[in-house]
Amino acid sequence: MVGKAYQVLDQLEAKCLAADTPATPRQIIEMINLTAKTFQVEIPEEDGLAMYVLLLEHLPYPILMDAMKIIMRKHTYRVLPLPGEFLQTEPAQLWNSNVQWMLAIIKHGRIKLQQTGERK
Repeated sequence: MVGKAYQVLDQLEAKCLAADTPATPRQIIEMINLTAKTFQVEIPEEDGLAMYVLLLEHLPYPILMDAMKIIMRKHTYRVLPLPGEFLQTEPAQLWNSNVQWMLAIIKHGRIKLQQTGERK
């Protein structure tokens, strides 16, 4: 029973870490292109685009897409949203804390299992 619980925690941790995989530069550029096409604006030149990648690359692609959808619902000007607008969305702000919280829960679960195992 304890062995199965460890296995489940290992699987959950693997899924958490896989979900926390940062977006690739290509994915970020594709997201910026889609945003620019939607607002019918030009994308930044090389250095500007590099800054978008640098500032957004720590977020997973699904989180960036969620942030983009929120921005598209709220953004009212015909200009490309700046990286800070993506970072200020709820999905972007909550992502890191949620992953850290889940990993802490998994660690706590392992500690409890070790304590249970020591009593037997």
